Amino acid sequence: MRVVSWAVVCMLILGAGLSYAGENAGAVISFDLELDGQAEKGNQQQSELRGRDAGDSVILSVYADGVSNLCGYVVQVRFDTTQVSFVGGDYLNISLLEFDVFSEAGLSKSSAPATVDPEDPSVVALSSAALPVPGADTAPDGDGKFLGWLKFTTRDPFEGEARFSLVLGKLKGVDGEWDVVPSEGVVVVLGGVAVEPHSWGQIKATMK
Repeated sequence: MRVVSWAVVCMLILGAGLSYAGENAGAVISFDLELDGQAEKGNQQQSELRGRDAGDSVILSVYADGVSNLCGYVVQVRFDTTQVSFVGGDYLNISLLEFDVFSEAGLSKSSAPATVDPEDPSVVALSSAALPVPGADTAPDGDGKFLGWLKFTTRDPFEGEARFSLVLGKLKGVDGEWDVVPSEGVVVVLGGVAVEPHSWGQIKATMK
């Protein structure tokens, strides 16, 4: 009897674990660092920007890869408040008039403006607003699905690096399940390096 009871418990635990995985369990969040006004849809190759100066604008575009019947998302990004300041974010890439994943699929506008966590000013979130669950025939599938962008300005001075990393990524399918998904990694903005002053004697020695 005890053996049967343990078998039932194990089956329940296993069943709960299997039911947790939704349609987007295998998806990932990807970042693309871009200069203001130079965004390229679906690029997703730029994980590092070098030689940024104080006051430069940097856009972090957020994509989802490997999505299946996507109908909702929550993305939280951590940034270095000592190196960059958060400016804003939204679902529309102004430079290319590129709408987010749901508008691209012909569904209603979905993303809410990006907001900073009131309990942790180093975390900013993008999320989909209330959206009627679409049918599987209209919900977005595939790679390079644009979720939205976050804009930052480098602080003065900016000579080190600023890192952006995923705190939380959740994608929802038409099955109603929210899947917590990973990112492809950290992206980095590198600042200029201060040049040490040289005396005229050192300069002449260098020229010889």
